[in-house]
Amino acid sequence: MPWRKEGPVSIADGVTVNAGASQVLGDFPIGDAEVVGFRFEVTYDAAASAGCTINVYAGDGVDFDTEPLFTYALGFEAGATVKETHQEDVRGIPGFLRIEAVNNDGSVALTITCRAWRAGR
Repeated sequence: MPWRKEGPVSIADGVTVNAGASQVLGDFPIGDAEVVGFRFEVTYDAAASAGCTINVYAGDGVDFDTEPLFTYALGFEAGATVKETHQEDVRGIPGFLRIEAVNNDGSVALTITCRAWRAGR
């Protein structure tokens, strides 16, 4: 059976995450996917001294786990936009994924965009 791909869809577009804060970017339905992928674009302030962590939680669309299923420490460069793609096997994980961005810098905000896709047979 051939692979089918759905997306990418926008989860967040230019969302500001305040200094030292976390922000839920959105939820993404897994459906019957075997693989999901995420594309992150983070723009850091020139005065930034720390990067961004992404936490991905599994849930049913209403209730989500308290511990992340996946965690990504995104690349960091002050004053630059960093782009990263991550792909995960989600076979056996029902429901939805909640994507959260954590700004590890306590002094300046960052801006993030997230796109997601899913694929399966």
